[in-house]
Amino acid sequence: MVDARRCIAFHTIENRDNALPAAIADQLQGWVAGCDICQDVCPWNQAPQASSNDPDLQPRPWWLDLQAEQALGWSDAEWDDKLRASALRRIKPAMWRRNIRAAAAAASPNIQP
Repeated sequence: MVDARRCIAFHTIENRDNALPAAIADQLQGWVAGCDICQDVCPWNQAPQASSNDPDLQPRPWWLDLQAEQALGWSDAEWDDKLRASALRRIKPAMWRRNIRAAAAAASPNIQP
């Protein structure tokens, strides 16, 4: 059983608090919206899956090089436009910024969340 109080996905997607719990924020390891840890450890998910070459399933080119400073600079309207048709819309702009700041602070302790 997963303890949601320790789940990165729960806190980055469902937790609506202004700040993430310190124990979670310190362990984000770059995750901003959910994580794939459950997928990595699930015994039912161990068989390799074929990749798709479908252009509609590929990441948007700008996404691959997105830096925290850029994403934090997006207005709510830019966030709305860039994340249209994305599962990331499940989190709200304020949560997006909160998660980015926490992940950046965990990666560089001299950055304040």
